[in-house]
Formats: sequence, C-alpha cells, structure tokens
Amino acid sequence: MLNKIRFLILLLSTNFVYSQSMLDRNKSTAIKKSQIKRCVEILDGKDLFTMYYDTNGLQLKNSFYASKIDTNGNFIDGFYGFVYFKYDENENLIETKTIDPISDSTPHKITKYKYNTENQLINKNSYRIIHKMNNEIDTEKVITQYYYLNSKLIKEIFKSSHQTVETLYSYEDSNRLSLFSIKENNSVPIYTKVHYNGDTTFHSKFDNLGNEIYTYYHLIDNKNNFEEYYVWDKKNNIKHKKTLFYNELDLLSKIEGYNYILNKLNYTYFRYEKE
Repeated sequence: MLNKIRFLILLLSTNFVYSQSMLDRNKSTAIKKSQIKRCVEILDGKDLFTMYYDTNGLQLKNSFYASKIDTNGNFIDGFYGFVYFKYDENENLIETKTIDPISDSTPHKITKYKYNTENQLINKNSYRIIHKMNNEIDTEKVITQYYYLNSKLIKEIFKSSHQTVETLYSYEDSNRLSLFSIKENNSVPIYTKVHYNGDTTFHSKFDNLGNEIYTYYHLIDNKNNFEEYYVWDKKNNIKHKKTLFYNELDLLSKIEGYNYILNKLNYTYFRYEKE
C-alpha cells in the first residue's frame, strides 16, 4: 500500500511525465518465473530504459538514454547512462549507483539502504555528486529515515540541505492505511484521507486550511490484470488518468496516460527478452 502511495505522489508531482523508469513495478518473482533477462521500456515509440535482471529476477543494471562527450568534444546521444543495483543475502536492495556518462564513469548519485531485523527499510542515504567549474566537486547529501510500530510504518523523515519533509501514517483497526500527512519544513501539514470500497482505494487531499484540493482513486482489477489511477479536483473535473496493464505472466505490459489539462495522451510499452 505505501509503495503505491509513493507511486501516486510521484505520479502527481511529475504531471505524468516519466522522470524515471517504471520497471520497478514488476515483481522479482514474476521476472524469475518467466526467466526474463532484459526488459525495454518504450515511451511514445522510443526506447527509454533497459533493465537487466539476474536469475532471481532482481534488477542488476538499468541503462537509460543520455549524452556523452566524444574525443572531439561533441555530444553523442545513446544508452550511455547506467544505474547499478546491489543486494544483501536477504535480497534487500542495499545500494544503487547512477553513472553520469559525461563525467567519465564517475558516479553521479549513490544511494545506500539499511534494514532492521524484520527486513524493513529504516534508513536511505543518497549522495549526489555535483561537478563544478575548474574540475571542482561538491556533494549533496539526502537522508530518509523510517520509523515503525507493530511492524507498520508510522513516520518517514526526508532531509536535504534545504528541505525537511515529515510524513506521518495512521491506520484503521484492520491495519489498512487511513490517513497520512506531509509537512514540509515548518509549514502546516497537508492531510490525505484514505478510504476503501471493494477493490477501489479513494484518497482525498486537503490543504493546510482544511479545504479539499483534489481526490484521486486507485483501482486494482485482478480479473482483467490492470490498475487504474484517476485524479480530479474538488469540482469533479478529471485532471489525470493512468492505467497500468499486466499480461498473463503478471508482468507490466503497457501504461496508458492521459493529461486532461493538456489534452495529451501517451503510451508506454514494455518488451521482455529471455536471451
């Protein structure tokens, strides 16, 4: 549930423009069962990312379209950017390393993950390397900490050099998420209420004065293998729609997104390869 909440926040914050690969939506068990070695993510007819997997279905490497500089100082476009993944003995992700192709294979960003004895993520440290003029290098550090009670995540704190964001989670008696709040720096928290109706989860977001900003819902249709996300404002005007389709192997096959504000439709397809 919380991973889906984070996906919704990303989905809303990017206005449905893909800023990172959606391939982490696939479960490693489904990748392993299908013996998939590679998956190519295709947005609007163009290859965008390629994910490589090990024999356990875990992500090994993600190549993405980026530019590099050749020996003559010219920019060349291609799949020159890479993200590498590292795991512990429990198959918990413990490190990702993003390579900036312009920086002669120097890592552009390193993220390290720590877990408790229940394999719950408790700490995520990201280091972004900034290259300045005259070959100077600066580092920006971002820390996210996670706190649990009775095996449920109750608090998440994000800290960077210029921003602190605290997210609190509340649950109903059946242990389903019922409310979460987000407070940025010293501002008044913004609340989102969560309620359920069958296979549909509804979210109502309120501003710091208690006025409803918009509502969105998430529908899981296991019978027809798709997930659907809708967002509409307080006047019931639809703003965004996104549908995730899965194939018979439980692998993500297509994403259909529509931005009603811009009247724009886009498609993302996924091509799986076993060799």
